[in-house]
Amino acid sequence: MLEVCVDLLGAILLSNSTLNDGPLQTTVKAQTRSDNGIIFKVNTNDMSSFWENGVSYYFFFLASGNQAYLGKVTNGAWGVCQTAPYTITNGGIYTLSVSVDESTNIIRCFVNGVLQVSYKDEALLSGTEYGVRAGKKGIVFDNLTTTSTIT
Repeated sequence: MLEVCVDLLGAILLSNSTLNDGPLQTTVKAQTRSDNGIIFKVNTNDMSSFWENGVSYYFFFLASGNQAYLGKVTNGAWGVCQTAPYTITNGGIYTLSVSVDESTNIIRCFVNGVLQVSYKDEALLSGTEYGVRAGKKGIVFDNLTTTSTIT
């Protein structure tokens, strides 16, 4: 169990841990004017400069526009894979989880146990590191856990 309060904008990457398939899960105390969530399949932990230069990863966020979305960063370039409408309450506590089925290249993303996004990526990233990312300081993540069994 890990509780993290992000005091600076940005990400916390667990560089000594690896995630292959998942599920990866955390709870987040959401704020309606911020994008916060899980980052996974990160390919590097070199954050010596602006941390996304040359880095690729996926992110599953609860977004400020009342949506859940899966995105992909490829060598620093952001893109949205798929979104789902999701009403976020300021200060609400939500459980986010993701799993990756590498045999089918399908990423599944859940909020409070309910599937929000199922996305097939033919160019699946190969990174194994993971963590959390906050778009605003003071965001609290709790119970960051992972297993190697896909659910």
